[in-house]
Amino acid sequence: MRHRKRGRRLGRSSSHRKAMYRNMASSLFLTYRGEEVAEVYGYERKQPAGRIVTTLEKAKEVRSLVEKCITIARKAKPHREASEAIVAPSRFGKSEDSFSKKREPELWAQWSDARAPYVTAQRRCFQLLGSREAVALLFDVVVDEIGERTHGYTRIVRLATPRLGDAGTRAILEIVQDDKVRESYSSAEAPALEVEDDEAAVEDAETTEDVAESDADAADEETADDSAEAADDNEDTTDEAEEDAASEDDVEGAADSEEEDAGDDDDSDEEATAEEASDDSDTDAEAEEEASDDTEEAESSDDEEADSDDEDSEAEPSDD
Repeated sequence: MRHRKRGRRLGRSSSHRKAMYRNMASSLFLTYRGEEVAEVYGYERKQPAGRIVTTLEKAKEVRSLVEKCITIARKAKPHREASEAIVAPSRFGKSEDSFSKKREPELWAQWSDARAPYVTAQRRCFQLLGSREAVALLFDVVVDEIGERTHGYTRIVRLATPRLGDAGTRAILEIVQDDKVRESYSSAEAPALEVEDDEAAVEDAETTEDVAESDADAADEETADDSAEAADDNEDTTDEAEEDAASEDDVEGAADSEEEDAGDDDDSDEEATAEEASDDSDTDAEAEEEASDDTEEAESSDDEEADSDDEDSEAEPSDD
């Protein structure tokens, strides 16, 4: 059975794990430090106030510690208000009229009894966090940010991109602000400037208007000159483009004429070769005809000689 094994070990010893949780919770509260602190220490704030980025598992584990500290501070807020109602904070100091135990012992006892739970809560949070600055911001700023919330002080939002190196799932751990505080931040407007109705102010306003008008005229003239120069440049580019197109057309016409001349030469060569072939065929036909005539004449002469020999042979016995 998995008894007494709540939580994640995260690959660390118990002491290392507790120290990591304290540091992460303190880092979340320390994000409410002002810009003057950032200038003193020389760092740039990468996340808005009340937000840190860590892994999903660490965010889930440190969430309980953060909400526990916020609950302690929220429950101690009425005791602080009660003690401030008895003695105003402005009375504390090193002046002669400052509030002290020797001057007003009875009022001091009443004030200390009202403030005792608040001091106890601060010591408890310091025991959990280990940072006095984080405790001060928790009791002075964070409690006012959450407003009237009684639970659900934090929010975990999973990020889509994993962590570089080990591809761990990242998440945002942030403190949920009160709706009234968020509306006050969104609806805040810049204060209106008070203008005195005197002659100097009027003259300054007129001079500023004249300067603005002159600047506007100069800007209009510069824009007109720029537009004219741009139009001239466009015309030059169009003329150059037309000249290039005309030269390309001339080159294409010359190439076409050369191709036509080459085609005519090829046609004339073919006709000449055809005529020569026809002449050769005619000469071959005439030679064949002459040969056939010669053979016929030779055959006829042979036949005549044979007939004459036969007649001679028949005539000789008649003589005997």
